Amino acid sequence: MVYNLKILPPFSKKGRIYICGGIKSITLSYNSWVAGMEKMRCILMTQNGLSLARRPKPKPGNGEVLIKIEWASLCGSDYPFLNGSKDKSHLIGHVFGHEGAGVIIELGPNVKSLHVGDTVGIESHRAREEWLAEGGDPYKDPLSAIIGHRAFPDGRIPQGVFAEFISVPEFYANKIPKQLYRVYPGSLWEPLGNSIRLASIIREKIKIKPKRIVVSGCGPQGIMIMLILRYYLGYDAIYATDISEERLKLVAQLGVAKPYLPSELPKLSVQLWLEMSGALPAFWQAIDLVDKGGFLVLFGLPNRDEIKIGGLPYSEFVLQSQETEMQGKTLIGVCGRLKQDWEEAPMVVEALKQHIKLDSLFSYFGPLENMLPLVKYGILPPKGGTLLKGVFSGFVL
Repeated sequence: MVYNLKILPPFSKKGRIYICGGIKSITLSYNSWVAGMEKMRCILMTQNGLSLARRPKPKPGNGEVLIKIEWASLCGSDYPFLNGSKDKSHLIGHVFGHEGAGVIIELGPNVKSLHVGDTVGIESHRAREEWLAEGGDPYKDPLSAIIGHRAFPDGRIPQGVFAEFISVPEFYANKIPKQLYRVYPGSLWEPLGNSIRLASIIREKIKIKPKRIVVSGCGPQGIMIMLILRYYLGYDAIYATDISEERLKLVAQLGVAKPYLPSELPKLSVQLWLEMSGALPAFWQAIDLVDKGGFLVLFGLPNRDEIKIGGLPYSEFVLQSQETEMQGKTLIGVCGRLKQDWEEAPMVVEALKQHIKLDSLFSYFGPLENMLPLVKYGILPPKGGTLLKGVFSGFVL
């Protein structure tokens, strides 16, 4: 799905929105953006929502690469900050967004494996300095920050990706083959890595092939794990639940699972349940239906922590990728990706594109500057929840 957005000439002061025939065309002014081009453009979170701003262009430090952002996308976890259902006070004044990709334009000292011109996906998690100093895996810090999204324990938030440029450590810039970088937009490889991590845990933890799998939550992440289960891992007994009939219709169109409203899901013997929505009713339904000795993998984050799992608030159990037992079932929290998940991603994309049109999985909204009017006029977040990923190319003005 493509949204055609038009830009007015300089010095125009009006912004308008047109909706016709399913194509949304937005017109916005950019007279205030022309001055000060020596600084990079970026999108900040403010008390009143998103705002266009300028910040000094970053310089790559030791072991870092400077990336020109060419792809950025909105994550489902971004929407609660945009629609006011989640506290955003810690994000005020910070560059927002954590799903991004681009091309390397400059290398800092001591970069060994990357080169200018490489197309890379940006890992969103950032390990603490003390964790790295002790030799910890950069991808396994349980108290990691998320760029433009989640703070370190000391309150610092690394720069997000809704900007012209970002400088990142070499080990957080992951090569994406050029022939796939635009077929499946580079910013979508970060959330793809989440689904590959889920698939890896299934392979590692579950020794016997599950007879039945349920995926609750059919947003973009739920759809992707179903695609991987079916077309990459070869599972076929997959059931999907969601409160949105529109999402269930998409599941049926893709043919990846049997779709059900939660109240209509048959009383099945379930060996594996993937909870992607963060909805407590889905969690308790899973606890009720998963067999003893079965697995409940938790990925979705609740808007509010109303229960504890393994002694931790629900969201922290997931964010710290913890594991515990409850009522004879193994509960596993999953957050983020490992380096090997990024490395496996090209094989997954190649496998999926043999079965589906990859451009059916996202909506393209034009360059990053279009994000502001789309949010302002209520096109994003979409009413009724996310159906497809919202993808933007880099700034063009």
